[in-house]
Amino acid sequence: LGVMVMTSEYSSQSIITSLTVNPRRAMFMDAKALVLAAVTFLASFVGVLVAWGCAWLMVHGAVSTGTQAMPAALPWVTLLGVPLAMALTAVMAMGFGAMLRSTVGGVLCVVGLFTLLPSILQLAQLLGDRFAWIVSVNNCLPSRALESFIGAGASSFANSMGAVMTVGSTQPFQPTWGWAGVILLAWAVAVYAAGVAVTAKRDVK
Repeated sequence: LGVMVMTSEYSSQSIITSLTVNPRRAMFMDAKALVLAAVTFLASFVGVLVAWGCAWLMVHGAVSTGTQAMPAALPWVTLLGVPLAMALTAVMAMGFGAMLRSTVGGVLCVVGLFTLLPSILQLAQLLGDRFAWIVSVNNCLPSRALESFIGAGASSFANSMGAVMTVGSTQPFQPTWGWAGVILLAWAVAVYAAGVAVTAKRDVK
């Protein structure tokens, strides 16, 4: 959705009409980004509520909640943080769409950044101390930041393993959930700003 918010303008040539009505391109993109973020947040919020309700109906009273291992903020981070993270991701995807003007290219960038690149960099864990910095970089990618943020530092097997993960004798950088949110925000702002800059300088045709 984030990619197509921009690429559909170019594929249908409606970008010419849009910028004729409002030639201030930064304002044009900011308005689209605001609506995109709001729609994504609301849709994700409803989805989280539905998923939460379904999960409660299926497991209520049947399993231990592990309340003592969960941080107090986790329910609120899940309820509000997940939709917020989805909105930021959508705005980031819009930035890719603005830069590439291709739906396929923009989607590939999003998939590559969130799926392929982390998998490739994860192989650095097998290469020893000299490549520990690559693992730290991997932990600062949007997908890792997203996982850390929406988990709110919850004590689980996966999160515990990630926190103590070492490469040889070196401990890579592992952001806390708060810093993970800041990292995700920085990614979204940087990619979106690049999209605005490209749109402002490049011919619409």
